[in-house]
Amino acid sequence: MKKVLMGLVTVLMLCLTSKDASALTSPNLKSTHKKIVVNEGIIQIFKDFDVKKLKELLKSKDEEALKEYAEPIAEKVSEYMLNKYEVDLKKETNGDIGEIVAIGMMYIIVEDKSLWKPILEIDETKIQEIPKIEDNFNSFEGVEPLNKINISSAGVDVGCMFGVIAGIAGVTDIKGIIRNLELGAMPAATAWAAMRVIFKRVLTVFLVFEAVYGMGSCFGWW
Repeated sequence: MKKVLMGLVTVLMLCLTSKDASALTSPNLKSTHKKIVVNEGIIQIFKDFDVKKLKELLKSKDEEALKEYAEPIAEKVSEYMLNKYEVDLKKETNGDIGEIVAIGMMYIIVEDKSLWKPILEIDETKIQEIPKIEDNFNSFEGVEPLNKINISSAGVDVGCMFGVIAGIAGVTDIKGIIRNLELGAMPAATAWAAMRVIFKRVLTVFLVFEAVYGMGSCFGWW
């Protein structure tokens, strides 16, 4: 009888162990996988825009409506930076929506190492800043061929990209940050601080999202 009871206990323990193992390897892995996808790269935040709405807002030049559109995007960037790099951008920027989104956009470059080499090799003298939307809303596509200077291994037109972000930061300064990242002199977690220094004008929400729209055009997102 004792042996039978011991056998039942052993079977029961094996069943429980198997159940626990299944719980660990299925739901948790699925949950972890979802988390990895969300945190795969900051670029995902920018690829999920309602570009039709963004285009309408940029054309209308309605600053308040654009801020309302931008708030959830800035929130996503802040959460991403806090989770991945342990930096509180809300605190560091005093909640400046334009600056938070601009830092997020620049981190597309920081996180994509395939862009580093073509960025460092680019000739700044050949870069043409993309004309402003008020001059010609389709100017991003129009100027792009003039900026086909360097193509990254991922097929990104770095010349076009720099033509866009030249409106908010200097190309030479960006190259300096990338060079420091490549040499290991600057960790990705602190690059945001250097970016705040190189932003060359007041980052209004309109100016930043104008650059975001242009960046998406260069990447072929819309």
